[in-house]
Amino acid sequence: MDATDLPALPLGDSDRARVGEWVIAIGNPYGLSHTVTVGVLSAKGRPIYSGDSGREYENFLQTDAAINPGNSGGPLLNIKGEVIGINTAILPYAQGVGFAIPINMAKSLLDPLIETGKIVRSWTGIYLQDITSDMIQQFGLNEPKGALIADVVPNSPASKAGIQRGDIILKVDDREIIDAAAFHTTIRDKKPGTQIKLSVWRDNRSKVISLILEELVIEGGVASATSSDLEFGFDVGEITPELIRKYNLKTRSGVVIIQIDSQEIIETGYLREGDVILQIDRQTIRNLQDWNAILPMIEPGDKVILLVSRRGRTFFVPIEVKSSSLFIP
Repeated sequence: MDATDLPALPLGDSDRARVGEWVIAIGNPYGLSHTVTVGVLSAKGRPIYSGDSGREYENFLQTDAAINPGNSGGPLLNIKGEVIGINTAILPYAQGVGFAIPINMAKSLLDPLIETGKIVRSWTGIYLQDITSDMIQQFGLNEPKGALIADVVPNSPASKAGIQRGDIILKVDDREIIDAAAFHTTIRDKKPGTQIKLSVWRDNRSKVISLILEELVIEGGVASATSSDLEFGFDVGEITPELIRKYNLKTRSGVVIIQIDSQEIIETGYLREGDVILQIDRQTIRNLQDWNAILPMIEPGDKVILLVSRRGRTFFVPIEVKSSSLFIP
């Protein structure tokens, strides 16, 4: 811009922002210029899902300050007037659920954007989720720490290095990884070509794997997903051409959830009709015969981990089996 002495807002530190503190959003919702709304910082590190595109974007700030179309690109301020986020998205079917890009993430992109006119990102090619207390027994851990690899992109840096789905990242170089967000933060500023050493937990023992980061040039990267305690209540069926068309399935192996009976599952959305179950407790499910063969080995009260595929991406869901509703009628 050919201008001088332009006023500017100071940039704050989004990492130091605390859930529950007051925030202020400024923007032009629906053409109403210079609109100011107030709320609190509701959560940090939130992933959001981008509708039918199949992509998930992680590490957003969540706020209940009113954000509407026209707020995007406006600042999210703390009570000191410092910018801690860039207003970005909302959940259209909810009230008081808006999202902002953390300003620290934006800061890391400023210099390369100014110098080269583009953003150069590194990527590993893994999809992550947090470890929960329901998972530690199945994975042989003593506490719910680490970042669980839910999926590995073919021909990605992680795939080339030998990283496997189900590995748990405990350290990057010498830095401990307590959850998926910590992994994202650790590699965020590393440049393509950097070699990192991952300490991973596999088959009840730790091993070190070297991985060389590559430049992200196509859609890919790291996403996170989360799981929680769920009631078990659904029916599954064989994958048929009719169900492939109905649910637009990306996989032909496994069993598909055709009906959910549990209201809790419906409300949480952790499992949905059209989800494909690929494993139970690391045992592969290729078809309904495999599913039925494994079920007699599971008893009410058991905690199992399902590997689920949705829109071509996989993630783990821990389930406590509380009744015989696990069996197909």
